[in-house]
Amino acid sequence: GEAVVNADGTLTAGPAVLLAEEYSSRLVAADPEFTAALPDGAVEHHQPGTVTAELEAEGWAKDRIRELQELRKSTGLDVSDRISVVISVP
Repeated sequence: GEAVVNADGTLTAGPAVLLAEEYSSRLVAADPEFTAALPDGAVEHHQPGTVTAELEAEGWAKDRIRELQELRKSTGLDVSDRISVVISVP
């Protein structure tokens, strides 16, 4: 069934409320390579198990764009300021 871990560490499952010492939890990975517990341990995060070359390239490009935008901002460039960029793609 559904259960929620509250901020105070108690677990609410339907009408029942359990203290932190009254329950335990464990992560059972559907695909261990792409599943991880978040730092607070209360939530699971599952990413799709198939990363195509196209998705990897898109992620790489988005990371470079983000880095460029951060550099533009940190150096005080205006949106209308033009820059030249040379990128080597792995």
